[in-house]
Amino acid sequence: MIISRIDCGMGNQMFAYAAGFVTARRLGTELLLDLEWFRKKQPRNDPRPYSLKCFPNINERNAAFSEVYKLFPFQAVMNYLYGKNICWFLGRHLIREVLISFMLLPEGKARRKFLKLDPILLPIPYSRVFTQDGSIFSEKFKMIPDDTYLWGAWQNERFFNGFHDSLRKKFRFPPEYFNNAYA
Repeated sequence: MIISRIDCGMGNQMFAYAAGFVTARRLGTELLLDLEWFRKKQPRNDPRPYSLKCFPNINERNAAFSEVYKLFPFQAVMNYLYGKNICWFLGRHLIREVLISFMLLPEGKARRKFLKLDPILLPIPYSRVFTQDGSIFSEKFKMIPDDTYLWGAWQNERFFNGFHDSLRKKFRFPPEYFNNAYA
């Protein structure tokens, strides 16, 4: 199983979905979507709705708490706190302090970055997470194993080499969309 975190605006959602789709297809496994980001309170002046539902060929299911927890316990707990409307700030810092006290955070430079920044950086013990930022391509993407949580921007077409046609079919609008748009 591959779980892809979907967040932000439509373009970022498409890239995150495509990265998960390519990885799951390459491994011959199921793709699940972590859509919990959309449950948090959005700013009034810049709401970001889940936009992939406008593509009828995208029908992967939302990952359950237990599935996210299996790969990325910290994120599963944060998703739960979002859903219960518990303050994000207090929840994140409280959980971070617990992880520090049990020495479950990355060591060295990665640990210092974790203390300052979000999202979480690897390696985090008991987690199977692959992160990526912006348009930087990494050959490590091709070696992602099954049972991995993907979190990143994935904005480089090299991530999708060999899967362009499959992705175009997934990101095809239904014909009635165009009929209604210009009516």
